[in-house]
Amino acid sequence: MNKRPLLIPQGTSSYFANNLADVQRVTMRRCLRTLQQSTDPAKLVFSHVTALQLLGVPVPALARLSTKELHVSATSAGQRPRPTLVYPHVWTHGDTPFPLFEGTTCATPVTAWAQMSRYLNLNQLVTVADSMMCGNADLAWLAPEDFKDYLDTHRWFQGRSKCLRALTLMEAKTDSPQETYLRLYLQASGITPLLVNPVVRGWNKTWKVDLVHPPSRCIFEYDGRFHNSDSQQWARDPEKRQDLEHADWRVFNITSQMLSVPEKKNELTSSIMATIVERMSSTLNR
Repeated sequence: MNKRPLLIPQGTSSYFANNLADVQRVTMRRCLRTLQQSTDPAKLVFSHVTALQLLGVPVPALARLSTKELHVSATSAGQRPRPTLVYPHVWTHGDTPFPLFEGTTCATPVTAWAQMSRYLNLNQLVTVADSMMCGNADLAWLAPEDFKDYLDTHRWFQGRSKCLRALTLMEAKTDSPQETYLRLYLQASGITPLLVNPVVRGWNKTWKVDLVHPPSRCIFEYDGRFHNSDSQQWARDPEKRQDLEHADWRVFNITSQMLSVPEKKNELTSSIMATIVERMSSTLNR
């Protein structure tokens, strides 16, 4: 597991990291209040979605698990605290609880990921894993081998088969959950291989991009809220695209709306596939 400070720095230039830092600190205050009110605080090992929030890991939209309650786990039903302050779970497949602050403990990052496998779909589970291995040193907890080691050690738990499938789709050093969703969408559409966050040569400069399909020289960039809130990034994007396309790259700038609205997603898929077929056919005919 990576050695990084527990607290995510606040006030950075990253909207994404600042938002995670805010959620982390709010969750810590809630957990401390709960510990102070509990008659047996030693039993409160925070887990599941609460552990993700305490560790500063982005949480996907949840349909089956509430974030309004604090979640804790025990190793047997008899050890569970009374469900007056928290939502209690039984989890017998965890590592030693992770020490946090002022006597607070939570599930380790990889245990929290495994615990969530019951409540997340496959793409969401992959996205949480990617976030735990992301390229931001202030946010990353794990390396790919940590997930494999956990699954090799813990062979019987509900959700393990989904975790094994997720293991084949994970990528380290990603930038954001949205970019992971974009990669999974492209892969599900049959667009492989994909390079994650490579540096490519434009006409005048080199640029870091989100995803590249090398056979067709297509680049896929996720344009999220950060691009709209960062004026320097917003001004640089047109220059980047023009320079890359002048060097015979085809750049797709993709927004959340394109991926969430079915009609727009279908149009996007058709456009991407037609472009890839055309470009690869042109390459073969040269």
